[in-house]
Amino acid sequence: MIKQRREQLLFAFMMSGCMSFFMSGMLSFVHMGFNKDFLIKWANSFPLAYLLAFPLVLIFAPLIRKMVVRLV
Repeated sequence: MIKQRREQLLFAFMMSGCMSFFMSGMLSFVHMGFNKDFLIKWANSFPLAYLLAFPLVLIFAPLIRKMVVRLV
């Protein structure tokens, strides 16, 4: 039981980190293009995106797994 919970937390940590990293980068690029401030703006937007993504993955991953099991 403890191992499963650790796996869920690690999955949420890694998934939210990857998703928020790439999504904040892409949205920063779409909104401002690649200019001299791009990396600074991206670095500033990533922590907020990560703070939002981590709890959302914790909430929605179990629900989506259940939906996938029903669909398959």
